[in-house]
Amino acid sequence: MRRARSAQSVDQSSTTAKTPQVCRGLILNASSNPGDVVLDPFCGCGSTVHAAQKLNRQWIGIDIAHLAINLIETRLYDAFERQEGRGWRY
Repeated sequence: MRRARSAQSVDQSSTTAKTPQVCRGLILNASSNPGDVVLDPFCGCGSTVHAAQKLNRQWIGIDIAHLAINLIETRLYDAFERQEGRGWRY
């Protein structure tokens, strides 16, 4: 016998921090235009910054952790400069 799921028991894994890259791109497309500046004051692993770069937005990413900044630099280098042959500025 299955129990019905209440509103409180619905999966909580769809928080902003776990939003897939595709959803971030959709949000940025809906809320900004190419060339606009996207601010992510808690950029963590850089998903929003990565989506902004991919969609030709300028971006500002802020994080207090040096490890997060190093991760984002590596992520952007691997995704854009190395694979596509185009640079990015930070």
